[in-house]
Amino acid sequence: MTKLEQRGLLRVHKEIFRERTCQVDHRNYIRFVGGGAEAHARFKQYEYRANSSLVLTSENRPRDTHEPTGEPETLWGKIDPKSFGDRVAKGRPQELDDKLKKSKKKERDVVADDTVSARQSKRRRLREESVLTDTDDVVYQPKTKETRAAYEAMLSLIQQQLGGLPLNVVSGAADEILAVLKNDAVKNSDKKAEIQKLLNPAPDQIHQVFDQLVSIGKLITDFQEGGDSGGGKANVDEGLDDDDVGVAVEFEDNEEDGEESDPDMVQEEDDEEDDEPQKTGGMQVDAGIDEEDAGDVNEGTSLNVLDIDAYWLQRKISQAYEQQIDPQQCEVLAEELLKILAEGDDRDVAYASSDQEERNRIEEEMRGLGLELAAIVDQLHSTRATAKEREENVQKSINEEARRLKEETVGDGGRGRRDVTDRDSESGWLKGQRQMLDLESLAFDQGGLLMANKKCDLPAGSYRTHGKGYEEVHVPWVSKKVDISEKLVKITEMPDWAQPAFKGMQQLNRVQSKVFDTALFKADNILLCAPTGAGKTNVAMLTILQQIESSRNEDGTLNHGKYKIVYVAPMKALVAEVVSNLSNRLKDYGVTVRELSGDQSLSGKEIEETQIIVTTPEKWDIITRKSGDRTYTQLVRLLIIDEIHLLHDNRGPVLESIVARTLRQIETTKENIRLVGLSATLPNYEDVALFLRVDLKKGLFKFDRSYRPVPLGQQYIGISVKKPLQRFQLMNDLCYEKVLAGAGKQQSQIDLIKNVDLKNLLPYGFAIHHAGLTRGDREIVEALFGEGHVQVLVSTATLAWGVNLPAHTVIIKGTQVYNPEKGAWMELSPLDVMQMLGRAGRPQYDEYGEGIIITGYSELQYYLSLMNEQLPIESQFISKLADQLNAEIVLGTVQNAKEACHWLGYTYLYIRMVRNPTLYGLAPDALVIDVVLEERRADLSAGRLVRALYEIVLKRGWAQLAEKALNLSKMVGKRMWSVQTPLRQFHGIPNEILMKLEKKDLVWERYYDLSSQELGELIRSPKMGRPLHKFIHQFPKLVLAAQVQPITRTVLRVELTITPDFQWDEKIHKYVEPFWIIVEDSDCEKILHHEYFLLKKQYISEDHTLNFTVPIFEPLPPQYFVRVVSDKWLGSQTVLPVSFRHLILPEKYPPPTELLDLQPLPVTALRNPSYVRLYQDFKHFNPVQTQVFNVLYNTNDNVLVAAPTGSGKTICAEFAILKNHQEVLLRQQDDTKRQSGPDTTTMRVVYIAPLEAITKEQFRIWERKFGKGLGLRVVELTGETALDLKLLEKSQIVISTPEKWDALSRRWKQRKYVQQVSLFIVDELHLIGEGQGGTVLEVIVSRMRYISSQGENKIRIVALSTSLANAKDLGEWIGASSHGLFNFPPGVPPVPLEIHIQGVDISSFEARMQAMTKPTYTAIVQHAKNKKPAIVFVPTRTHVRLTAVDLMAYSHIDNPQSPDFLLGKLEELEDFVDKLREETLKETLRHGIGYLHEGLCSQDQEIVTQAVKIRRS
Repeated sequence: MTKLEQRGLLRVHKEIFRERTCQVDHRNYIRFVGGGAEAHARFKQYEYRANSSLVLTSENRPRDTHEPTGEPETLWGKIDPKSFGDRVAKGRPQELDDKLKKSKKKERDVVADDTVSARQSKRRRLREESVLTDTDDVVYQPKTKETRAAYEAMLSLIQQQLGGLPLNVVSGAADEILAVLKNDAVKNSDKKAEIQKLLNPAPDQIHQVFDQLVSIGKLITDFQEGGDSGGGKANVDEGLDDDDVGVAVEFEDNEEDGEESDPDMVQEEDDEEDDEPQKTGGMQVDAGIDEEDAGDVNEGTSLNVLDIDAYWLQRKISQAYEQQIDPQQCEVLAEELLKILAEGDDRDVAYASSDQEERNRIEEEMRGLGLELAAIVDQLHSTRATAKEREENVQKSINEEARRLKEETVGDGGRGRRDVTDRDSESGWLKGQRQMLDLESLAFDQGGLLMANKKCDLPAGSYRTHGKGYEEVHVPWVSKKVDISEKLVKITEMPDWAQPAFKGMQQLNRVQSKVFDTALFKADNILLCAPTGAGKTNVAMLTILQQIESSRNEDGTLNHGKYKIVYVAPMKALVAEVVSNLSNRLKDYGVTVRELSGDQSLSGKEIEETQIIVTTPEKWDIITRKSGDRTYTQLVRLLIIDEIHLLHDNRGPVLESIVARTLRQIETTKENIRLVGLSATLPNYEDVALFLRVDLKKGLFKFDRSYRPVPLGQQYIGISVKKPLQRFQLMNDLCYEKVLAGAGKQQSQIDLIKNVDLKNLLPYGFAIHHAGLTRGDREIVEALFGEGHVQVLVSTATLAWGVNLPAHTVIIKGTQVYNPEKGAWMELSPLDVMQMLGRAGRPQYDEYGEGIIITGYSELQYYLSLMNEQLPIESQFISKLADQLNAEIVLGTVQNAKEACHWLGYTYLYIRMVRNPTLYGLAPDALVIDVVLEERRADLSAGRLVRALYEIVLKRGWAQLAEKALNLSKMVGKRMWSVQTPLRQFHGIPNEILMKLEKKDLVWERYYDLSSQELGELIRSPKMGRPLHKFIHQFPKLVLAAQVQPITRTVLRVELTITPDFQWDEKIHKYVEPFWIIVEDSDCEKILHHEYFLLKKQYISEDHTLNFTVPIFEPLPPQYFVRVVSDKWLGSQTVLPVSFRHLILPEKYPPPTELLDLQPLPVTALRNPSYVRLYQDFKHFNPVQTQVFNVLYNTNDNVLVAAPTGSGKTICAEFAILKNHQEVLLRQQDDTKRQSGPDTTTMRVVYIAPLEAITKEQFRIWERKFGKGLGLRVVELTGETALDLKLLEKSQIVISTPEKWDALSRRWKQRKYVQQVSLFIVDELHLIGEGQGGTVLEVIVSRMRYISSQGENKIRIVALSTSLANAKDLGEWIGASSHGLFNFPPGVPPVPLEIHIQGVDISSFEARMQAMTKPTYTAIVQHAKNKKPAIVFVPTRTHVRLTAVDLMAYSHIDNPQSPDFLLGKLEELEDFVDKLREETLKETLRHGIGYLHEGLCSQDQEIVTQAVKIRRS
């Protein structure tokens, strides 16, 4: 490019060009500046010179070097016959590869979102890994179902050996193992050694593990080393991530020469991001701008640098004069113009004539001067397009220019497309068109990991070292700054009324002394920023004392009823700790401190009696949302927010809402509420102070890390190895090295712990600490570590919270934890990291502490910024704006859009939008146009009202209106009409293509049948066929199938199967896709059922089954409609009509059996002393037993007794057994008198229960009752046919499960003892409709009915069940007559039952179970009063033990002296405890808590059962 071209390029966008040269109208100027493509095309087609002198034109135009000239060319000297075949290679031809790459690049250019979205997506991949889809580094992918099953078995086995690790680590290990197993050149012994090195199994398990892996490896037949991804095995150096080239860290200039590393700054991001001009965190100035608006934002950026040749400037001038200027005059004007441009700035000419280094300097300067020049620099660096691509760009530019000019011409009178400055003179409120904002795109995907700064300035003395596969940054510890004039406040110098709260202390520390006067004697708002461990809690105590003293009466007494203090702590563990601390220190003041959290609620009376409420942000947000609780929230005079730097975290919106609500309350009630914020050190502390309305001169206190009680030396290790397994192994090796460096050589061997695992670790100076240990073990471990007997303690994050156990060195090995809600591995929260590193350094022993973080290379700068006051606190409020605004509307504090805009002014979001507008999606000059950002706040409040309308009509059950409201809500959100093509919801499709599609008279479903080629032909753009085909199949589409089953004549059970039928793209669909499932009546007027369904990414290839019930009415409607509608995508809807044509409703059931008011039947009604003795524990039978007694005891009819659980149905079955026994005795007497005839004295009763646990319990009961009481032989079948036949022959009462009796009775014709059954009792008959067990139950009952009908021996059948809807059907099936059918209603148990239901809305199973523990304990305390026994059912045996341990812990906290749940004396219980084998059970039983599960040995089960029976636990 010549000097003239460069100079013309750099100044062509200036307005001076129009003023001094063209003097054309505004429309021509727009074409001149932005319409280069259009002018170039017209110039080529219609200019006289182009048609009269084609040779000159051909010589002047830029030629593509790849174009053939048509000239004959000789091959002499270009081909060497000896070289034939020397380039042979396996694979595709290079031309084909180039073509494929080119097509993929074009497709990416068309399909991809804007640059900001792509970069955000990449950073999300660096921050988190999906446990199901993150297998990019995995070589082997199974190709058949068989090999996939074998591969999953191998992954499971490896997971058992390695522990809970991300899937990519386990898959990487599987690849390495498969490569070893499939290598035939290696001996088995060497293979075993290699696998042992990879998995490190226990020595006694290596042979078993190796054999299992070999067996599984034989089943994997499609493994090839090198695999699909072409990777194969690589060493550590090959695993380095090429994208990660460094961390943007700036060291101080005064580093000593002897340091180990280069102190220069290294860029953080990869090469492709180096050219981005406005990177700020995860967002950019032009984020969210599509092609439609590109011209309005920056017209100059539409210029293509590569379109400029030697005569480009002359063509522009000719176009400006509408081709009416002479070419020679045009050339003269071009020369004059360039001279004028050169006069403005010498740098224009200098760029073209300077060397590369000077050019780089000029380019950097241009980047800092604005978006226009930055765009020009980007184009200078772009790849030169081919002739064909330039032609396409020309056509595209012409279309865009014409469309943009058309829109501007049809606009609002030349004022632009959006006029938001027009205001109503009367109300002063904004008037005109509001801009609809996409809140989801404006929210920060990074959450608390957002880094708004791109550099990190580290203290002097910091240095960096490099290792093989990792980089290490050292930050030295800073010694304490001693100020001679600094005076520490002694406790004795405090006022007398303040001293009791500081008993045991001699003086305040440096931080507390500086804040002393403001905190104790003034009521100003305070923001205290200090390092962890600086004593911020004592500053909070000073403010509490100031409030208590201000409530003192004239007579000296304290009026505790006129104020309330709220202390907001970030976690539940800290809430309990703060309650204990404040209660002990304020007991002399008569102040009551109570916890208010999700686990602990307070009654109205308790709240009234409480002066200090310690709570979490979420709980206080809920409390202040409720308008009915304002009676005591208006008494709040002091609000203390601990860890307020959590504004940067995902929980930050809750804190913003609390503060904003409090500030508005102050403004409304005119009652002052003092705000006190306690925070870690942070760079933009002034912004947080403004948010809290703190006087920057009086109430803001900021202390750097030199005020830390023990200085902290920091080490940060970033691992750059790319392969997951190698990264994991390197992390372990580095952690081991750091442990050796930090731990001493002396180790103590102490045998104080009974836990086997801890016993094995203690001799080596190691211990473990986690929530799964019993409280006793945790306390012993803490004591051993605190006393120095344990050198190394491996712990989860629980040790950092609530346990003050400092150490010299703290190592955080890996910074990722599994997030079950997102199904991905996420970074630790900043709060956890700071809290853990806060444990580094022991004030009594250490001069300094050592904190070491081992993390991924891409996260290195984040943690450097976090711990060195380089991470600005940003607002996350946009992500929860809709929910928080709804809460204010319900509360009544926001009633219109103006009030919503005013409310946003109280948030931290507003503070940060003013400070850093570009980060929050605003233009750099937004503050010039709108000083207080009132327009932006109005835009953020728009659009939520329509969604609220939908939710209202949905709850009202209005089907058609709900559909319209949801569509309208999505139309507002997407800024499109429902009649437009759904493809408008994808970014990257040109507008002209969309308009072509909308003109086609083609229903949306028809597009799924078209191929990519047909789509291209449809819109006459073959190149867009493939992208459109991809988008169409990425549009959410579901396939529905439903099965219906009437439960009663009014209730219909629906089983809906949902099959996803679209391609998932994480950039488009994120983690989940929400849908509404709506069931409508036949007229589509009424909603019969609705629920919210979340389709998760990891389950996209599976079928989803939902079960729900809907009402049905008579006369039966022809059909119902099941409608599944996307909550986000406009046009994504599937409707399934469910026909009732062949639906057969059950017969109308008779009413349930009425429980008669009969006189309770005495036990003596049995009329047999032997029988009466069996029931000596009670005198009367209950009402149910009384009503069924006559039929069961005095007749031989078949009977069905359906009654609620606990009604005594087993006693009813015993009536039938006694009746059978009585008849056998009578027959024996008759036979004795006759002394002849067949033997009719056989008694054989069979009792069937569906669960083995029931049969075992019933065997124990009847063995004692009938075996010892009546001399009958009671047996339980074993499942062994030969043994069971012998038991059946010699027994009178047989107890069995359905499966065992089914196996024994199948050959009933050959087994006479089966034919001799006289009484067949079936318990829990209602389970007949449940799964495989119900099938077997139905078979054996039908078989016994058939046996009874075939022989002379009549078998009596007695069935027991819970209350049924179709009892008549079951009764007829077993042969029960009307007087033998008893179906009592569910509400007739002998003991009244009161049911309390409490829901826990947590999706993660483990988190939900943990959250249920405290409510369980509270329910036991409230409802099982006066030492009454309680039973807690949990889903798994693991949770049996954990729940018992947690209940024991809660009981110990409430009453450490004597266990609440222990009903007797501990000494009496020791006889039981000593016989137990399980150590945890021994500990819980001493506290009155036992547990049972199938994993316990029979002896332990029996002991616990006996202990419960004698009411000792």
